[in-house]
Amino acid sequence: MRLYQYKCAQCEKEMELLVRNGETPTCPSCGSEDLERQVGRFAALSGSSASGGDTPPSCGCGPGCCGLN
Repeated sequence: MRLYQYKCAQCEKEMELLVRNGETPTCPSCGSEDLERQVGRFAALSGSSASGGDTPPSCGCGPGCCGLN
């Protein structure tokens, strides 16, 4: 299952729904199937450092513990 953000075209409520493949989500407020999937937010980790070197940023948890340093 995936978590998607939707906005209902009928009641304009915004929501996050867990959706299985092939399942048609419905609005929990009004029951409408007329939902518009919204662009979700995400986080990313950059592999570059401020100094411009080839060393990845340190995670602060010690050498070799998580693969970042």
